[in-house]
Amino acid sequence: MVAKLFRSLLLFPVILLALSGAQGPDDDHATMAVFRLPTTTKPELYELRFILDFDGYNSTFSGQARITVLAVCTVHVITLNAKDLNVTEAYVTDVELDKYLPVRRIVNRRHDEQLEIRLDDPVIANRTYAVTILYASKMRTDETGLNTKPYREGNTTKWLAIMNLEPVYARRAFPCYDEPAYKAVFNISVMKKTNQIALSNMPIRNIEVLNGDVEVVFFENTPRMSTYMVNLFVGEFVPNTNGSNVTVYTQKLFAARRKLIQTEAPKYLQAMSDYTGVRYTLPKLDLLFAPCRVCYAMESWGLNVIPESLAISKNTKSMAMSELFVLQHEIAHQWFGNLITCKWWDYLWLKEGFATYFEYFAIKMVNTAWPMEELFVVEIHQNALSYDQRVDRPLTSPANSPKEIENQFDLATYRKSASLLRSLRYLVTEKLFQLSIRNYLSAIRNSVVEPNDLFASFDKVLYENNYNIGNGLTVNEFMSNWTLQSGYPVLQITKNDTSNTLSVIQSRFVIHPVIKENSSSAWNIGLTFTTELSKDFNYMQPRFWSNKTSKITVIPVPRNSGWYIFNTQSIGFYRVNYDMVNWMALIKQLHEAPAEIHVLNR
Repeated sequence: MVAKLFRSLLLFPVILLALSGAQGPDDDHATMAVFRLPTTTKPELYELRFILDFDGYNSTFSGQARITVLAVCTVHVITLNAKDLNVTEAYVTDVELDKYLPVRRIVNRRHDEQLEIRLDDPVIANRTYAVTILYASKMRTDETGLNTKPYREGNTTKWLAIMNLEPVYARRAFPCYDEPAYKAVFNISVMKKTNQIALSNMPIRNIEVLNGDVEVVFFENTPRMSTYMVNLFVGEFVPNTNGSNVTVYTQKLFAARRKLIQTEAPKYLQAMSDYTGVRYTLPKLDLLFAPCRVCYAMESWGLNVIPESLAISKNTKSMAMSELFVLQHEIAHQWFGNLITCKWWDYLWLKEGFATYFEYFAIKMVNTAWPMEELFVVEIHQNALSYDQRVDRPLTSPANSPKEIENQFDLATYRKSASLLRSLRYLVTEKLFQLSIRNYLSAIRNSVVEPNDLFASFDKVLYENNYNIGNGLTVNEFMSNWTLQSGYPVLQITKNDTSNTLSVIQSRFVIHPVIKENSSSAWNIGLTFTTELSKDFNYMQPRFWSNKTSKITVIPVPRNSGWYIFNTQSIGFYRVNYDMVNWMALIKQLHEAPAEIHVLNR
């Protein structure tokens, strides 16, 4: 049966020619006109078959995609995403009746990166159909889609195949509904040489030999997931396991260097399970160290890709830390991104912010003595401030083309959002932050989300625990204020010794000449501060608020309270500027006894 299936993929039997419509000319235009797919059909199951033909940079592959779709409404056209795929055949059957629907024409809308299957008879609303597409393509060398890479083993050059499908590159590997909201089950198989290994999101179900050195590997069905999470690897790598459900794969040359990852990965996986209250849902997690020109990592569910450069660096200590950060980032995505997925790329920060946040704070759970809070403020918080003062894009912002989606993967998406999550943790307390995260994951698991879903989970938990963040705000109102407008504020603080008050005035912090200050920019800022008299750097709840409706806040302070420092332990995402008298007092303190000021405020 297997041999027949894969031979049919190679031979393109005549029966399909009779059932399939002809490949029509491109229905095209100079630029992308329609980016989003119509909502007339949606996928339920992908059965993907791949045959790889390695020939260096001329490597190719053939594919068969059988997609079970549900018709949402009655239409004559089924539209999917496809890019740079040579589609040779397509046919459609009514699953219940086992009836073929004649295909009138296959249209490649090249600039829209869409494939239309136009039918003589319509698909009927609420019925299930199987859409089968045969196609072929070159393996790519730009590290997108299904791509091939060379690597050296001794004096021999070998080649591997691997997928990189995020954000909109699945359409370069197989025809699909390449939008994150279209979650479906994937059944994947691949034909390969017996001296190669094959990995995918799920464990191998069975292997069937076709002839002496060729075999077909079938994988278990995945849970419902988005197309960008799919992965497939074929190459001659070697495994390293210690009896856990985590296996590390590398070239033979680097096998001995994977002990750190092999030891730490199960701990981080368990730390995430313990904190979220949701166990890792897949039966295995493979960590693949792959060569790459552009050093990316990828969180494909069950098969994470990590840049091989981290394994071969001579700077062992610093690269070991980088390796652990990358590892934990991708592990966090198994929950934030894979289990719960952004509905659209406008909300990319929902997964990247949490993954960046847990890079530091999940590692802290495992290595309790490490100064992860300090590292976070220096490496994430401060860098986010430096970056965000130069861009003019809110965290939640529209992405309406592949280029706009790719541009969402910037430092603001990763670091500003992680910094805001840390601010939120201090605002609601660690206990309620964790309870809210658990509620968020358990209530919406295996689904797609928008920011309001996250905020609603927090507001629900706070309501049930009779907790008020202050200033009459909900978490939704507070966080939306920070995620829906660009930039961040600077607080100008001056002291009036006559009235013993501090005057706080907020405005947008702008230094880039292209960005103009917007007089309407305003934030709800929970003000934390301490004085020379109290030196209480550990109280992180807002004592007062600077409102977006009133940019000036007056705060009473005790007489002879000395210098003052706002934003204790740098928990708020803003900058502070003082009058000259206070700056001089702080300089004096730092010269004479710097330890009196918390390390995160120096």
